[in-house]
Amino acid sequence: MVELLKQDQYQPYSLSHEVMAIYAGTTGHLDDIEVTEVRRFEKAYLKMMDERYPEVGLEIEKNKALTDELTRKMDEAVTAFKKEWRPVEAR
Repeated sequence: MVELLKQDQYQPYSLSHEVMAIYAGTTGHLDDIEVTEVRRFEKAYLKMMDERYPEVGLEIEKNKALTDELTRKMDEAVTAFKKEWRPVEAR
């Protein structure tokens, strides 16, 4: 979780990015990701969320609440992304 909470200096995350990243970490989706790979995974995951699931971020920003539908979408998205993502050492 510590790696997940780190952000680049002068580049704070939006509310929706913080929520999506913390949700992935607190629900166990990142448990099998090496600590050294967490930040790289997080950046790629958030980029994918912006590109493929923009409605999730928009709804988080608008309603500032997680619904069952949003958490279902985030679970599906992170699970699908993990199947296509490759850590550096696996390349």
